[in-house]
Amino acid sequence: MNKYHMTTEKKKFFDQFATLLHEIYHIMGFSRQLYQFFVDPATNKRKALSDTYIVKNNAKFPYLIKSPHVLEYAKKYFNCPNLEGVPVENAGGEGSAGSHWEKVVLGNEIMVADQVANPVLSHFTLKLLEDSGWYQINYNMAEPYFWGKNEGCQLMTGKCQFHSNTCNTDAAEGCFYDYTFQASCKGDTFTDDCKFFTGTDFSQHDCRVPENKAINDGHFGEYYGLKSRCFNGRIKGKKRLHGNMCYRSECRKGVISMRIGDQVYKCLYEGQKIKPTGVDGYVTCPDPKDFCAHDEALCENDCNLNGRCVVGNKCYCYPGYSGASCGIKNGRPLNNAILPLYKPGQDPKDKPVVKPETKPVVKPETKPVVKPETKPVVKPETKPVVKPETKPVVKPETKPVVKPETKPVVKPETKPVVKPETKPVVKPETKPVVKPETEPVVKP
Repeated sequence: MNKYHMTTEKKKFFDQFATLLHEIYHIMGFSRQLYQFFVDPATNKRKALSDTYIVKNNAKFPYLIKSPHVLEYAKKYFNCPNLEGVPVENAGGEGSAGSHWEKVVLGNEIMVADQVANPVLSHFTLKLLEDSGWYQINYNMAEPYFWGKNEGCQLMTGKCQFHSNTCNTDAAEGCFYDYTFQASCKGDTFTDDCKFFTGTDFSQHDCRVPENKAINDGHFGEYYGLKSRCFNGRIKGKKRLHGNMCYRSECRKGVISMRIGDQVYKCLYEGQKIKPTGVDGYVTCPDPKDFCAHDEALCENDCNLNGRCVVGNKCYCYPGYSGASCGIKNGRPLNNAILPLYKPGQDPKDKPVVKPETKPVVKPETKPVVKPETKPVVKPETKPVVKPETKPVVKPETKPVVKPETKPVVKPETKPVVKPETKPVVKPETKPVVKPETEPVVKP
């Protein structure tokens, strides 16, 4: 990249600067041609290619980075304990496939294969450079990142319905997932069959750039500038019906406050429809939990767009800028006026708390309690109890009992019983029976 062709116009400078960083990270090691040269820092010996990069044929995402630091971080980030590896790009030619993060999985990471709105240098790219064995990494330079976070292993199937950032209708208006850009629904070579809300012209649709109000319709109540964010809805503008608008907003205790015109409205839950006074249409509230997670991770005044917000809400300023929010240029403070959320005197947190007047409590006069004189109690004289004399009991004389004399019982004499004599029975003599002689019968 030739620096003489780089613009100094703020709206376009960062897109070009991000492209420069992207190419430098390729040189530093994020390239399919360099994975084979990664080394183990403990032994200073070259690792096997399969320790870093694997190919799974017939898979939705066939190319995976499985180096140890990348894989460990990815399992926690995606909430996918069984993750085999982080997908890298499977589309495009040799300059794209295998040498970029898969755009469906890591949509606006600085090392995806396409130019994206608000590219982020995340832990994923830094972890891969650490796994090369060539560098020691300062992770304080990583930027806040949320694409696909905690969406589980289903995100790795590549099915669009499992992705929270997808959309269905081409050219439908919406917001980029971090709420900084107005976007439209579209897909490209690197999103496979999925469509996402993506900025069509990054320099013209960033809600944080004040000059963009003149480029866009600028309907009633819309605001472009620092601390402005994108909201979905249906608002009739000067020229057409809008589906995405930029409003000054911030989070307070999990509630989104947005200023539309001179009024402040509060988003309490996802899908809540707010109908601003004097505006034809409504604004649809995002999920406050998700919106506020992004808002709270960003830096003061968006680093005045003169630096990058890194972890810990710290601005890392571009050359020539300084200060906690990069609001000083060459030693002089910038005049970047930020629209206050509330008109003067209307902000609840600025109003003094008036305590109701309290009158002193007058206690009634208390008189001393006079106790009545107590006389000593005279106990009556007690006479001793005289027990009556008890006479001994004389038991009557008991005479011994004389048992009568008992005589022995004499049993009568028993005579033996004489059985009568039995005579033997004489059976009469039986004579044999003589059969009469029979003559034979002569047949005639």
